[in-house]
Amino acid sequence: FMNNNTTDSNGNFSISITHDTYFVGAAIPRDENPDLINPNRVELTLSANETRSGVVLAFTKADVVISGKVNFSGTQAQEDSLVWAWSEKGGYNETKTDKNGNYSINATQDDTWHLGVNTDVTDTTNYVKSSEVIVKTGSNSAITQDIDAELVENGLAEAESTTFDPTSAKVANLSDGTIITVPANAMGSDDET
Repeated sequence: FMNNNTTDSNGNFSISITHDTYFVGAAIPRDENPDLINPNRVELTLSANETRSGVVLAFTKADVVISGKVNFSGTQAQEDSLVWAWSEKGGYNETKTDKNGNYSINATQDDTWHLGVNTDVTDTTNYVKSSEVIVKTGSNSAITQDIDAELVENGLAEAESTTFDPTSAKVANLSDGTIITVPANAMGSDDET
């Protein structure tokens, strides 16, 4: 379950949720702030009608660069392939490969990062993927890690779209057999939510 909101000019936020246990985190546009890593997630358990304040989420400045080459198997290097990285402490970052498959991504020390590659092959139903590569950063400031990626032929379904009232539940059956269930009110009903 994800319920998104944005902060005000002072960094304050408010999210309305039902009682349960949640991991609360924050993210910013990667292309505008590639040196900042998401805050560590905060686990909150709320009882019915409980309000919680004082939750602090602090972004971390990257202090390690992981770089390397994506080795494409079954296809030529795919420029602008998405290289993603998530950390076990809640950090996230992403970047894209250059025309030769090289990448460089910011991360944080003393954490375990999981890296991978995904991209579609233009004008086909093929895509490229990798298995996750695990990198323990320790106190290093620079780490080299190549990633092996392979072509998956005809692995993408043709694009499909539908419109529906977001205040009602929607079940979409795709042509490839995938079933997507969207609970009522899980999506915003206007440009603000």
